[in-house]
Amino acid sequence: MAYTAGQKLRASDLNVPILHMYQTATQSLTNVLWTPITMNAEFRDSLGGHSTGVNPSRYTPNRAGYYQLFGQVAFDVNAAGDRGAQFRKNGTQIDQAAYGVYRAPSTPAFFGASTCSAIIQCNGTTDYIELWGIQNSGGALSTAYVSGFSCSYVIGSWLGSA
Repeated sequence: MAYTAGQKLRASDLNVPILHMYQTATQSLTNVLWTPITMNAEFRDSLGGHSTGVNPSRYTPNRAGYYQLFGQVAFDVNAAGDRGAQFRKNGTQIDQAAYGVYRAPSTPAFFGASTCSAIIQCNGTTDYIELWGIQNSGGALSTAYVSGFSCSYVIGSWLGSA
């Protein structure tokens, strides 16, 4: 494709991987156990790296390079314990990824959410990325879902080649 001087380009013009996947149903998380968060819907997946049917917690980038990711895990109302979110690559914690912690208030009125972000290098074939959540309320606790809102989600884009 040829471009002219001064032409405005969109990400879709450059075939840049862009991702926005989210959860449309609650998911129960066991107390004190990191769990991959199931993302069963997509707003945008420009190059088809996510499947809502097979391994729906995973995003498998099909272009090698660096990816910038933002994620949130939203939890049902509960006054006990902490909540956490982190990105993992191929199921392994990423040391440089920001890890989000949320402490439940003593009288919660709404759900709580933990956010995280990361820049992750992927090989474009076999590497996959997941958003994981944890909670220590003393028992099982579900993620929050409100119809029409993506409470738990991952948003990301390709930054460039390694």
